[in-house]
Amino acid sequence: MFVGPPGSGKSTFWKNYFYTYYRIIIENNEKYDNQQNFLNKIKLEIEKTKNKSISYVVDGINSTKEHRKYIIDIAKENNLPIRCFYFDVSQELAFHLNAQISKNKFRVHLSPKANIQEIKKYFNDLETPSLIEGFYEIIKIPFVPKFENDKDKFEFLLLT
Repeated sequence: MFVGPPGSGKSTFWKNYFYTYYRIIIENNEKYDNQQNFLNKIKLEIEKTKNKSISYVVDGINSTKEHRKYIIDIAKENNLPIRCFYFDVSQELAFHLNAQISKNKFRVHLSPKANIQEIKKYFNDLETPSLIEGFYEIIKIPFVPKFENDKDKFEFLLLT
């Protein structure tokens, strides 16, 4: 499971390091107040590939313990071990990375640009992941830029 604000590089991290994993995308603006619809979406994604011995990445912001519990419970029901990749970025960096999505045309962006309120909400709601939630491992991911080309690097630095 990925935990991090919109724009923090979660989807790019998947593309660079976990591209063989089946990616379950949880949109930033998805409403979790309808718990049953949310649970059904995750279960349906797992059912699609259940008999293929495949690993999964839940790619979303996953900022609260309650929200992560839904996903952890589904993993436990399916006897799937679950690790947490915690994208440790500041709110200021999240704003910068999010701006890159619309400004930087020299790289492939896998996720849409979030609105500023979604980023603020993530940081206001954030409950730092802990092993007690049921993860067997938590890996803190610091932001390290990886550029696709020189123009990508130039545009990234231009906006700093």
